[in-house]
Amino acid sequence: MRLSRILLLVLLFHSTTIVVAQNQQVDEINAEIQLQRDQIRGLEAQIKILEARRDSVKKAVIAALPSSEKTPRVILKATTSLFDGSGSRTKINRPKEELTGVFDDAERVRIHFVGDDGTTGWIGDTGWELESDGEIFLQNMKLKPGVSRVVTGGLVSAIVRYNKELRTEKEREESRRLAQQQREADRKIQEEEFQRVKGLQEQGINLLLHEFDWRLNSAGGVEPIIRVANISSKTVKYVSVFANAFNSVGDPENNTLKDRTNTMRLKLVGPVESGQIVSYDYDGNPPFYNNVVSCFEVSKIVVDYIDGTNYTMVKDLATMRRTKKDFKIKGECSY
Repeated sequence: MRLSRILLLVLLFHSTTIVVAQNQQVDEINAEIQLQRDQIRGLEAQIKILEARRDSVKKAVIAALPSSEKTPRVILKATTSLFDGSGSRTKINRPKEELTGVFDDAERVRIHFVGDDGTTGWIGDTGWELESDGEIFLQNMKLKPGVSRVVTGGLVSAIVRYNKELRTEKEREESRRLAQQQREADRKIQEEEFQRVKGLQEQGINLLLHEFDWRLNSAGGVEPIIRVANISSKTVKYVSVFANAFNSVGDPENNTLKDRTNTMRLKLVGPVESGQIVSYDYDGNPPFYNNVVSCFEVSKIVVDYIDGTNYTMVKDLATMRRTKKDFKIKGECSY
């Protein structure tokens, strides 16, 4: 009886030892699995970092390429027909050789080709291939060689969209360049005008006739358009502009309805404050009538100020002009 108990205890101890050993093995395997998982996560993170670096380098390489190399250019096979796009599908005479160019438009079943030699026309979705730089384009567009060339979606659509965006960006860049040039030109003109006005003031000229134009209505009435600038420190009350009328061969033409002389007097009513530019338009109220008049020479300007003083300009007329296009003076209406 005692022997049986001893044997039972020995068996129980041995079984417990085996279970403990197996549990230790399980723990060791779990630890190894966790270690491997941690290593995999580390490798995945490194892979993501490397992929990001690769993509960054690829973008930098593509960005550094000239536009001609970034543009997805195509080669049109010598046997591919070009059509004018009309309903009759009239073929266009084209060189019987391969043509290089770009696709700039696409519709449901056709593509528009523009060749480097000026050849243009419509083709179907076959009969062309990308130039050698096409692989760069495919990488940039995240497409792969062999993508369907169906116009409605796939490689052609991507090429057309890319070319349109590239053309739009070039147009924007050109627009920005022209706008910058215009701003610089405007600043230059403003600075030149400031210096010019400053010089005129130093010469004692206190008013500028910026514009003197006119139109002839159907009744032979002359309707002047005048713009003056007060560059004095005083307020102007009246500006009287005197201009003589001439015909196309340089002979004087008189006012046919009023004083029968060839002098037109325009009295502009102020006030015109210091530094102010004002315009006067005689639309519908012609001060002079003659249906053969073709030219006016400004002969005199009289400025009356609010303080009762006045100033007459005759010799100053040529000096105040920026160019002869501003207005004509004595002797410039001659034939």
